[in-house]
Amino acid sequence: MISIVLYAEAGTRRRMMSISTHDRISGIPGRVKLIEEFIRYAQKQKGVAFMRKDEIAKWALSAANIPHEN
Repeated sequence: MISIVLYAEAGTRRRMMSISTHDRISGIPGRVKLIEEFIRYAQKQKGVAFMRKDEIAKWALSAANIPHEN
């Protein structure tokens, strides 16, 4: 599972996973359950944060060690 690999890599450098869904594709019960199971699993992992894209952008712009254009 890619989330396990990403989490392991995050031990040495920052990692991010973005999950987007479409209501007509992900709204079927089997997929909803799978996404719910993943979120519950990820919430139990130390150091995992759930953020909206605007929150990620604000965080990145305020972080001193992240290069960004002026």
